[in-house]
Amino acid sequence: MAGKFIAMHQLRELILHFQRGVSIKETCRRLRISRNTVRRYRQQLEAHAEMLDELLGMEQPELYAWFHPSEPAVVDEGRYVELLARAPSIMAELKLKGVTRYLLWLEYRQECEDGYGYSQFCYYLRKAAKQSVVSMVQHYAPGEVIFIDFAGHTMDVTDAHTGETSPRQIFLATAGHSHLTFALAVPRQTVSCLVAAIEAAFAFFGGTPQGLVCDNLKSAVITPDRYEPKLHAVLNDLAAHYDVTLMPARVRKPQDKSRVEASVKFFYQRVKAPLRNRVFHSEHELNAAIAEHMTTSNNTPMQRTGVSRREHFEKMERAHLSPLPTEKFALKWRKRLMVQTNYHIWLSTDRTYYSVPHTHVGSRVDVIYTATLVSIYAQGKLVATHRRTHVPGSYCTKKEHMTPPHREMLNRHVEHYLHWAEATTSQEIYAVVARILHARRFVQQSYKSCDGVKALHRKYGKDALQRACSVALEVDRCTYGFLREYLQTHPDTDTIAEHLPSVPKHDNIRGPAYYH
Repeated sequence: MAGKFIAMHQLRELILHFQRGVSIKETCRRLRISRNTVRRYRQQLEAHAEMLDELLGMEQPELYAWFHPSEPAVVDEGRYVELLARAPSIMAELKLKGVTRYLLWLEYRQECEDGYGYSQFCYYLRKAAKQSVVSMVQHYAPGEVIFIDFAGHTMDVTDAHTGETSPRQIFLATAGHSHLTFALAVPRQTVSCLVAAIEAAFAFFGGTPQGLVCDNLKSAVITPDRYEPKLHAVLNDLAAHYDVTLMPARVRKPQDKSRVEASVKFFYQRVKAPLRNRVFHSEHELNAAIAEHMTTSNNTPMQRTGVSRREHFEKMERAHLSPLPTEKFALKWRKRLMVQTNYHIWLSTDRTYYSVPHTHVGSRVDVIYTATLVSIYAQGKLVATHRRTHVPGSYCTKKEHMTPPHREMLNRHVEHYLHWAEATTSQEIYAVVARILHARRFVQQSYKSCDGVKALHRKYGKDALQRACSVALEVDRCTYGFLREYLQTHPDTDTIAEHLPSVPKHDNIRGPAYYH
């Protein structure tokens, strides 16, 4: 029906005037509407005079809808049905760059010569788009879920000395039932920052929910999937420690976390906007200002309920949260690394080498490290632990991980060889070893000679070596070479001093010390 519509409450009076035979002119005077408008409505009533009593029994919305149908009478025509069938593909085409409704209408008219004009085409297309977008009201039980997300906009911290600004990411957590919201500024969206923010949120709420809904952050979700997303191992550890279920939202489905999406807007209006002109010189100062404004906002009564978020949380939700664990969560990192030929793994995070038992050289091991400890597992068994160090290029080696020859080499020092010689209970052997150790300017040069003496002990036995050392002391030739030659040529001779060429005593004899 063309022209203006009259008010809903005037329709009943218009029907009564028509039923009582009141003239058009009198009806216009009483209802204060134009004559043409009264005439149009009376024409519609004359066409349905038998329905007057039924119309008077209708409620005002039903009566208004009868006089003003939302759709023309041609809704059931074939071209309308055909246009509705095309609507999904047309709306998909509209998302492409450069595609307009007018272009799509021209293509539509080329295929349907008797189709709608441009205005009706747009009208029915808008109606179809509205019908395709529906949302469901979601209700969450107290303590059931907390939603977390990072705001899209950051807040800056300014260096007091240089004036340089650095952005801070804004972490938000919202209780699903009471809408109580927590906000925290963190340096980055890394795993460690995310874990610290989640723990701060749990401390703010005073407990843990049954579930934790997050966005598909790279620090939380490794592989997004609609049905079985792959979560970061650290987040799995966090969820197990606090006994919560981590539930990532679907990709590009903000309605899955609508509570925290609304909280982002809430944060912009209640915190970020009021603080837009303030300069913060530290992250602590920024978080103090955020906490102050969030406390005020959480304690402000909501317009529709008249109850603040904090009051609703304390009354309805806090008691349903699980208590926080007594032990603090230890952030653990995991890697699978190869044991190198020097029986060490290379932890690139610290740029440090950590030793593994030498029997695992060439195999892959699982490494779990915290802020203070590095644990190494081989085939599910713990084989090595080290205190974590952050000195680049350093080696953390345990003696028990080394091969026997390497341990032997590591043990090479004066006290080691003297202790061995003393353990033989032979004064001759001890005296020869002591002479060998002190015969060189650099004592390290004597270690191999002492190793040779130990080898002769293993090969010929204590008694033979003791006899050789006695002869060496007698002729003043305390060297490994002499001992070896003696044992090879005279293994059973008590003494060979008489067979050796004697050196006459003379003042010009320089002696072996001269050459060292």
